Amino acid sequence: FSNICLEYHPTAPETLRTRPHALGLEYLSLAESGSATNAPIPEALQINAWEDFPLIPSGQVQGINIEARQSNLPISGVEFSLVVKQPDGITKTYSLNPTGADGITSIDLDPIDGPNGAIVQYEVCVLSGVSPQVCFTRSYTIWEQ
Repeated sequence: FSNICLEYHPTAPETLRTRPHALGLEYLSLAESGSATNAPIPEALQINAWEDFPLIPSGQVQGINIEARQSNLPISGVEFSLVVKQPDGITKTYSLNPTGADGITSIDLDPIDGPNGAIVQYEVCVLSGVSPQVCFTRSYTIWEQ
């Protein structure tokens, strides 16, 4: 199943209030367990990632923030990997500290030079607490104002 629904989290930062939720995966897991009648579903680990700047001038430092929550509570000690694909094709891997008591970890990327409009993609993977490994890709744009 690949269907999703959108969840609204009124207490989250503005850019994170509306988030996708994998409804199809929940349905599939209920069907596989054989009991789709009022079975409690454990709360999934919610991972959010965002940049300090969605548009950033070439050569400036970009911050990447990652948050882990479960049942709307922060989860500490979650480890992530971060792989950044630069516009020139170079790929860099970063080590992040585990999430703190607030469920958040952050890192400043090395400055990236690129032409106006270049897309910088990054992949975040959860290294602990989830099997199979969960990864997702985000991006931001190099843009001179």
